[in-house]
Amino acid sequence: MALNSLFEPIDVGSIRVKNRIVMPPITTNYAYTSGEVSDLLVRHYVERARGGVGMIIVEACSIHKYGRAFHCQLGVFNDGFKPGLARLASAIKSYNVAVLLQLFHAGRQTTSAISGAQPIAPSPIPCRIIRETPREMTLEDIEDIENSFANAAYRAKTCGFDGVEVHGAHGYLVSEFLSPYTNRRSDGYGGGVEGRARFALEIVERIREKCGSSFTVGFRINCSDFVDGGLTIDESIKIAKMLDDVGVDVIHVSAGIYESREYIVQPMYFPRGLLIPLAERIKKEVSVPVIAVGRVNDPKLADEVISCRRVDMVAMGRALIADPELPRKAFEGRLDDVRKCIACIDGCVGRLAYGFQVGCSINPLKGLEGFINLEKAVRPKRILVVGAGPAGLEAARILSLRGHEVMVVDRGSDIGGALKLALKFGFKSELGELINWYRAQLRSLNVKVLTGVEADENYVLSIKPDAVVLALGSKPITINIPGSQFMYVVDDVLAGRVDVKGDVIVIGGGLIGCELAIHLAGRGLKVTVVEAQDDVARDTPIQNKMALLKLLREANVRIVLKAKPLEFRDGCLVVEVDGVKENLKANSIILSVGRGKVDQLWWRLKGKVDELHIIGDALKPGKIIDAVMDGFRIGITI
Repeated sequence: MALNSLFEPIDVGSIRVKNRIVMPPITTNYAYTSGEVSDLLVRHYVERARGGVGMIIVEACSIHKYGRAFHCQLGVFNDGFKPGLARLASAIKSYNVAVLLQLFHAGRQTTSAISGAQPIAPSPIPCRIIRETPREMTLEDIEDIENSFANAAYRAKTCGFDGVEVHGAHGYLVSEFLSPYTNRRSDGYGGGVEGRARFALEIVERIREKCGSSFTVGFRINCSDFVDGGLTIDESIKIAKMLDDVGVDVIHVSAGIYESREYIVQPMYFPRGLLIPLAERIKKEVSVPVIAVGRVNDPKLADEVISCRRVDMVAMGRALIADPELPRKAFEGRLDDVRKCIACIDGCVGRLAYGFQVGCSINPLKGLEGFINLEKAVRPKRILVVGAGPAGLEAARILSLRGHEVMVVDRGSDIGGALKLALKFGFKSELGELINWYRAQLRSLNVKVLTGVEADENYVLSIKPDAVVLALGSKPITINIPGSQFMYVVDDVLAGRVDVKGDVIVIGGGLIGCELAIHLAGRGLKVTVVEAQDDVARDTPIQNKMALLKLLREANVRIVLKAKPLEFRDGCLVVEVDGVKENLKANSIILSVGRGKVDQLWWRLKGKVDELHIIGDALKPGKIIDAVMDGFRIGITI
């Protein structure tokens, strides 16, 4: 399938960009704590440049020593950063890729522990997530920060960057001035949209004065803050037109602030291309190219958006983390070979909240670029992989790439393991694309895959493999509730082995329990979630949790926290909450209280097979990221 529109060149200011795919700025925490460029950071961008992307906007780079939001964030606030930044720009441009540097100040969305000083903002309104009151900026502060942006842009220019992007989105400092939610000033930098836009416009003008008319200047803007009283699309259009008038070369349309961070990086519960209609509205009102972003993980969708001229370029951030070769594969028509982001958030930006570096649930080499290479096995072996879930599939893929002869067997009717059950949730349908990707990979590697095979001890021994990898998965944990007659586990419900109806109680408010509650409520059932802790969805990144809580509210799912199930009596589940008993009507009770490993075959084979390994949930139940990394680990070590 030819994706002609996606690979048309485009002029962005004075830059000729070879195609319409943009790698947007995603903070990685790969820089040194000093803010200087690290080898890992260079490798991260080089992998994406080598993969064929048209333009890279290097992640948020602090323009002021007190402007950071992350401990390992890039800096550009003095000349000491120039050698590393010049090396980074040169490495990216070696692959004929245009490169911009995003200029950033955190404003109120940081802490003094990270930035080194009390946060500053247009108004002293604390972020509900950060909870540290910022200092209101004086006119002298505004002058200083505007100059800092201009000086940082000039440093970027001298380092070889083709341009810069001013970060005016996501609730950081420039965005805070633009939004009535965070800007309550009564001077010339507040009030109506013209006053609130003044800071941003003056920054652009100062960059132009410092860097000249031929230096490309972009601006990232929110199409909406998605909070009550925040920036809306109508005001964003007015601001975009003002930016166009003062000479911005490209407008990059995003959304959300920390209080609505599920819109900054959208989880799988949101549809693909959620923000494209809003970016399209801005494009109709400006003369410069517009970049759309947000859950675009499919080259076909990107091409369609461009071919219909809805926007001019498409940013594919997490998609390029999952598969840095996506552009080249799409250009060559190898669409089945593209490993599409599943929008789980576990591996990438979800890790930033805990201070970790960005990784990827389905790309185990993310964050290890240049440190691990797939070397051919010195002595190829015949290897049997039992279990075709994500751990077994990844192990088989890597083992085969290294030259081993691999056979995969699974008791199910198809590959995928627990992923197949997750497909029952409509919002997780894209996991089917991951299963299909593994199917295509193993087929191209000539890996023998047998389904419907019960691999017991006798079967494994009859194969006489040199090594056995057990990826047997996990099973739901059960608990005993006296008197309950209609109690099931989540797997039985998703597999269709039981039919629940009427009033349903889900015991366990973790990620799976919440997803199951939303799924069942969507079928018209009345659902209550009973959770022992004081909160639900504690085992998932905050972006997922915020989206799930919204979906739970919309589905009218009742949540009972700090509840201990006692017994089932007279059609009700009796629970105790803070010492008080409560009867919850229930026709069906579903347990979602965790999973236990399936490792019986390991014990039976121990000592009878020369080389025996156990991986994934069978070793320790976890998430997709854990299973894939475990499969990769065993794949490179046998």
